[in-house]
Amino acid sequence: MKSLITKIAAVVLAAATALGMAGLGAATANAATAGTLTVSTKDAKFAGATVNAYKMFSATATGTDADNNKAVAYTLEDSWKTFFTSTNDPAAAGTKYADDATLSGKAEAYIRTLTGTNLVNFATKASNWAQKKNSGIALAATATVSKTNDAQSKEYTASFSNLAYGYYVVAVPGAGNADAKDQYATLISVDEPDVTADIKGQLPTVDKTVENKPATDKNIGDTVNYKLSSIVAANMADYTEGYVFTFHDMLSKGLTVDTANFAPIVKIDGTVVPAADYTATAKKLTDGSANDGKTQITVKFNDIQNKHPEAAGKEVTVEYSATLNEDAVTGTAGNENSAQIEYSNDPSSNQTGTSVPSEVKVHTFEFTLDKYTGNIYNESSERLGGAKFKVYDSDKADATALKFNVTAGNGNTATTAKYNKDQTAAGLTDELVTPEYGRIVVSGLRAGTYWVEETEAPAGYNKLTEKIKVEITATYDVNGQGAVDATHTGKLTSWKITYNGTAGTGEHPVVPVQNNSGFTLPSTGGMGTVAFTVVGVLIVAFGVVWAIRRKRA
Repeated sequence: MKSLITKIAAVVLAAATALGMAGLGAATANAATAGTLTVSTKDAKFAGATVNAYKMFSATATGTDADNNKAVAYTLEDSWKTFFTSTNDPAAAGTKYADDATLSGKAEAYIRTLTGTNLVNFATKASNWAQKKNSGIALAATATVSKTNDAQSKEYTASFSNLAYGYYVVAVPGAGNADAKDQYATLISVDEPDVTADIKGQLPTVDKTVENKPATDKNIGDTVNYKLSSIVAANMADYTEGYVFTFHDMLSKGLTVDTANFAPIVKIDGTVVPAADYTATAKKLTDGSANDGKTQITVKFNDIQNKHPEAAGKEVTVEYSATLNEDAVTGTAGNENSAQIEYSNDPSSNQTGTSVPSEVKVHTFEFTLDKYTGNIYNESSERLGGAKFKVYDSDKADATALKFNVTAGNGNTATTAKYNKDQTAAGLTDELVTPEYGRIVVSGLRAGTYWVEETEAPAGYNKLTEKIKVEITATYDVNGQGAVDATHTGKLTSWKITYNGTAGTGEHPVVPVQNNSGFTLPSTGGMGTVAFTVVGVLIVAFGVVWAIRRKRA
């Protein structure tokens, strides 16, 4: 019996062992070894950017521990050993580990102790190390950021599919922060089928202002002051191929720059940079392209990495001036100017990227004097040529009329009068005369109050006895304190004119000016009454004489 029991036990044990092995084999076969990592941000500037993933540790999910916490075993990748053993840039806060059988465990244990700022610093160091030229760190995967279809989240995401389980450093090449203590790399453990994380850091941007605002309005001939500002990457020193930092700016046809003597003021953290440390050019384009007639501005630093290491993480500004010219567009469209920053975005190469453009606008405005006669005003009304006007920006009796560069119209076109701030320039006149078409377009004016005086009416018509008050009002998208904030762009939202309190309409508002004919109105006691009286008396007398003669006959 004992022998039988022994034999049965042996069979059961063999079966159990076989089943156990089969079960382990099935678990091993079915256990996931790769997952999908999705990184996201709400910052639209990352749209189209590349995201790189570097595997520092391989990982194996081993189930859960005694406390029901997920258990993961990590093994340091060979390519990262130098990072933890290097005397040049040790990761472990100055502690050099030996490259031996204990390195993987020590590296893992060290990372587990990191929290807060220390973990952020480690992520930054690891990211910079991985992107260095000849670091030996292989790129595990790369993805491109794109906008999701989820209108609610408004997120921009990049996904790594079939990514082997492991502990990864994830970063956008070129991303950084003004403050070197802030994180611009993500550390993430991919140890389950679907993992999500945030894109860290910020891409270099350029902020352009005009008169310290996103938009303004000016007279033609006025000086326009611009300022460009951007932040240099905090890890600039890690770019082994040199760090490129160049401002690119494009001015519309309506703005003039002294290209031959272009000399901007460049500052790093408020300190003026010697002109020898950068190259500044301004060139008017004549290439027949869509940019023909525009002015291209470039301010390129000459080896900012070595000449100005203090620039890392600091603000760089470029200031210069332009003049609004006679090619300026009037109204809402404005005269746009768009700037970008070109910057190094790969510490291991000379690859560069460009920021999202920053655009500002300078506006100038117009109104049309429309001379007509008759009691009804419309397109069919009779227009009058030969009326003369002067325009003032003050209602003072001794105010001087503004002068304009005038191009005469005819029976089918309006006369154009463009203001020029240089009131002493040759060819300007302060007398504006309506053509047969009856209209004068007065343009090139900033928002403000103007007065129009009719100095001479067309022959046979009475001129106006009072000036017309024309007010140009521009409304910009700012908050209650007149400033730009998260919900206010500072751009022009609308503009309008009013003439003697009546609102003009449209992008080309009109000021109707009516003239009455110059016939004299009747009055009592004048020569006309005497003449009629004399005629009446003569008629009566003739009638009396005729009646007497007839009676005698």
